[in-house]
Amino acid sequence: MKGLSLRKKFTIFSSVVVIICIFVTAFVCLWQVKKDMLRQVGVALNEEIKVFWEILLSKDGGLSNSTSALQERIKTTNISIQDNKLLIGFYALNDDTQLVDKMNQIFHGTTGVYMNDTLISASVSRKDGKRHTGTKLQTHIYDTVIKNSKSFRGELDIDGETHFTAFEPIKNKEGQTVGALFVGIPKN
Repeated sequence: MKGLSLRKKFTIFSSVVVIICIFVTAFVCLWQVKKDMLRQVGVALNEEIKVFWEILLSKDGGLSNSTSALQERIKTTNISIQDNKLLIGFYALNDDTQLVDKMNQIFHGTTGVYMNDTLISASVSRKDGKRHTGTKLQTHIYDTVIKNSKSFRGELDIDGETHFTAFEPIKNKEGQTVGALFVGIPKN
């Protein structure tokens, strides 16, 4: 910098400041875009869970004409495990593809139903064409959803592809968690 005129030094200094400001602005904008995208994903997952519940509740004949709020209908739905089958009313969810395929048709994501910690109905197929039923919940998801009866939101690897996911507890009328609903949106 020795031998440069004051004008050149000021020009270089100003250029560096402008470049730093551009980088900081770009970083802040990208961070804000990512934050907003994650918020939108959360909203989308919540909406998918609501629709999934509505589709499930349509299988309980006793609620077909109910105008109660969704949460109230969920609490009063006849959900039980009988003969190793997860039932909503008299409708068995085990190996049912109709409900999860309907969700996939609407949202183009992944969906599933767990009885306790085991996937009993799934929209995701393996490479051999068979559904992913029989898969166990990961420990941290099991602890959150089944043991503690709380919702779980997070990323999950499904067949080598990362998904944004939501898991919601399925409870019987006594308030015991007997399973979970799952929806996922591919991250890419």
